[in-house]
Amino acid sequence: MKRFLLFFFLASCAPLVIGSGAAVIGGMAYREKGISGSLDDTSLSIKLKKRLRQRDREWNTYLRKKVNISVQNGEVLLTGHVASEEESRWIEQVMWEVFGVKSVINQLTTSQTRSSFLSDMAITAKCKAILATHSQVNIRSLNYSIRTVDGVVYVMGISRSVREQQIVLNTIARVKGVKKVICLARFKDEVLS
Repeated sequence: MKRFLLFFFLASCAPLVIGSGAAVIGGMAYREKGISGSLDDTSLSIKLKKRLRQRDREWNTYLRKKVNISVQNGEVLLTGHVASEEESRWIEQVMWEVFGVKSVINQLTTSQTRSSFLSDMAITAKCKAILATHSQVNIRSLNYSIRTVDGVVYVMGISRSVREQQIVLNTIARVKGVKKVICLARFKDEVLS
């Protein structure tokens, strides 16, 4: 009886696992940068986080817990809050140690309250939800990565056209709590050439 239940449980989970994997691959393929570009960025992100973890052990710090690392097309966006400008420079230097980094956009700040952290998370979630359900059929929300720090929204990714980018930026700018939108997105032909 136990074997039957175990078999039944495993058999019923297989479609869920396979379906989830297919959804992830499908999402990667749907992006402008394709599967290989998505995997390159994911791999680079993992290497960057690993390097920062190594430096934390060497320096006896906890910098990795204070920093968000976003990677789009080899460009690294650092957001979060650190104790000093010196820590900010250390983290940026660590990013440059990893092969494959094309540029580092250091937007680390030196203070944050818990309420602004929660507000930033809510703003990011709202922006992502609005883009995912936008009435404009031509918007590919998967092409964009969004981070919010102190009400400033950073938009990275690949825009297929000037019109698409303007729609995305204007939509985000209208979200309650957004103080400023900084566009770090590139156009498709700039990235893929």
